[in-house]
Amino acid sequence: MLGVSNDKIRFLLKTDYGLHVSKATVINTCNKLADFLGEDYEQLRRELLKEKRLHADETG
Repeated sequence: MLGVSNDKIRFLLKTDYGLHVSKATVINTCNKLADFLGEDYEQLRRELLKEKRLHADETG
């Protein structure tokens, strides 16, 4: 999940969409997405892990 915590994802889903999901649901969904994206996800993950700093755009 590249630095975005499960709690942050859960918070955003709750506040932005009114969805109440468990940590397990977030983890399972992220794992399924990574599997679906396959090598593209792995390549992005490898590239991001090489960086000294990462900045996320959290604007609404």
